[in-house]
Amino acid sequence: MITVNEEEPDIGVNALTPFLKSLLNVPDIDVADGVTSCGGNETYEKVLMEFTTTAADKIKVIKKDIEEEDYKDYTIRVHSLKSSARLAGAKTLSRHAAYLEKCGDTLRTEEIIRKTPRLLNEYKRIASAIEKAVPKEDPSKKKEITLEMLKEAYQAIYESVLAFDYDGADNVMAELQNYRIPEAEEERFNRLTLLLTNVDHDGIEAMFRGSKQSG
Repeated sequence: MITVNEEEPDIGVNALTPFLKSLLNVPDIDVADGVTSCGGNETYEKVLMEFTTTAADKIKVIKKDIEEEDYKDYTIRVHSLKSSARLAGAKTLSRHAAYLEKCGDTLRTEEIIRKTPRLLNEYKRIASAIEKAVPKEDPSKKKEITLEMLKEAYQAIYESVLAFDYDGADNVMAELQNYRIPEAEEERFNRLTLLLTNVDHDGIEAMFRGSKQSG
């Protein structure tokens, strides 16, 4: 799991990694704020990676919620975006998501329809800027996660979902990005990634219940 360092992080420019330094010129991202919120460079980089790799799918499902007039799920998703954007140092995006979350809570549907396209364009632009700055890594060089560690991560995700703590579940998934998933587990892992992206509570519960019954 991603854990936040309780010690005050050193956020001077010289203390930043090359990846984070490259984001200093991105006007939508406050790197110093992100490092502070996450407790250090390492955790912040993991948050940024998760933020950008899930953006396309999350944008898609938010659009679908509006098309289907499912404002309950819409509100859950923009709440999640508010939190992840704040950790990523995208304070303006987080503020816009917070406003639309309130619109969802009060069913101000006209305002949601009018302002969500701007929110999603902003989300897409920031995620793209982060993606361009990400150092290219050879997946084969990642250490393969053990089945025991993967099982523990899945259990943590399941417990977070049961508590409706999707930020916690997303943090565990971000941690798993540091490892190579065993080939036999890739299909299940990819399915879980999609379910979490879609905030599909019932689907995630069904997936884990099925695994326990078959086990």
